Amino acid sequence: MSSTQRQWFKHGFLNTIEHAVTRFSDAGLSLVLIWALSPENFGKLALAQAWVAPMLLFFISPETVLYRDYSKWKDEGRTAFSARLKALRLMGWAKAQAALIISVIGMFFLPLGESSLWIRFSILLWAFSFTIAPQIGGADREFLRVGLRLRELNIVSLFQKLSLLLVTITVGLFYPSRFEFLAAGSVFSALSSAFLARFFALRALRAMPDREIKGLPDPMSTLLESFQTFAIWNHLAGVCNNWVLTLDLFCLGLVFTGHVSSPASIGLYAIALKIANFSLALPTALTNFFMVWIGHQKPAHSGNSWVREELTQVKKLGLQVAGAAALQNLVLWLVSPFILNLLSHGRWTPDEQLAIQNWLKWILLGTTLYIAALVPAYWMIVRGQVRKLTVQVYIPWLVSAFAIYCGVAGYMRAEASQYSEIPLNWLAMANVVVGALFPGLVIQFIGRIKRTS
Repeated sequence: MSSTQRQWFKHGFLNTIEHAVTRFSDAGLSLVLIWALSPENFGKLALAQAWVAPMLLFFISPETVLYRDYSKWKDEGRTAFSARLKALRLMGWAKAQAALIISVIGMFFLPLGESSLWIRFSILLWAFSFTIAPQIGGADREFLRVGLRLRELNIVSLFQKLSLLLVTITVGLFYPSRFEFLAAGSVFSALSSAFLARFFALRALRAMPDREIKGLPDPMSTLLESFQTFAIWNHLAGVCNNWVLTLDLFCLGLVFTGHVSSPASIGLYAIALKIANFSLALPTALTNFFMVWIGHQKPAHSGNSWVREELTQVKKLGLQVAGAAALQNLVLWLVSPFILNLLSHGRWTPDEQLAIQNWLKWILLGTTLYIAALVPAYWMIVRGQVRKLTVQVYIPWLVSAFAIYCGVAGYMRAEASQYSEIPLNWLAMANVVVGALFPGLVIQFIGRIKRTS
């Protein structure tokens, strides 16, 4: 192994660790809440997350342009780079303020039955801060990642997740119904980790070489350039992707709001969905580092001819990730009875645990099919096809998934009127259809790109 290969292996290992810490800690936090809260209370948190997901459409992350322009900005020197990074940083803090305002407005509309406005506000604030915590300090975090300052990035992620985990465990054990304590802990974790990321980023900037320039880059021009050429489309693709992953729960809450048996049933289904989140940890980490690595490489040829040159490598890596995901998900399903028994600690009946395990089987199968197309999708984003990919893959996938889930939920509502419980098996099985749609759309998209290359 050459020194360059060893260096990239080291970077890849550290990047994978950072993503693994993030994904597994998020899933671990959910498991703590599942263990500590009643299905009704956990269902409230899960529904708030599902309702926050579409609002993230307006939380654009301009810092993702660093994947494309890092080398160009670095050549401008430390002073100019600092000015550009400051513009991106201000956008992150503006999103934190927007989340607070939306939580105040949204507490009047969140469908949580007889819950007070204070509880609704606390739950929404928790959901927002839990979701956008990496975005508040996103500019500094992505600078550390793309600049290969991965040790510092791991420290930031570890601090954020450990502080949030400590608060969640404390509240879950001693104050399981105090949603405001959960919200306060999540906000503290998000803000303090953003300050820590800024500290490491400023230290890294001081080590960069500088050069004389006539004038600093205008903050607004930096943001507009990012929005117009990359960030909006990349953000829209990410929002579509994340929304689809919780869209079944969103449609379930939308259709069954006010149904007498819905809170407990939705809470149990949300438990299956949260456990399935474990399956996204390793594949997402691997594909993200692939995105960083390929961003440092130049296409073999100009124009679109790079498609044919790189496609063989992409297919090979994509199959490896898909195979690993399939094996991982099979193991996760096989051990799920033990996990459910541990999390239940006597609160769920054997029939309820069996139902969760059955839903988990279908959700994991759909997740495996989705993961199979992650590598080629990320590849097309870095290679400048993000706008076309969003329009031709992610938006059609979102629209199709919404139609499928709402259609199935509507059918279940009609069936539920004849029974005391909601027949959720149909919704779980719909995950397989939605999961299969994604690789189908990606394959068609790459085929069109190849024909024009």
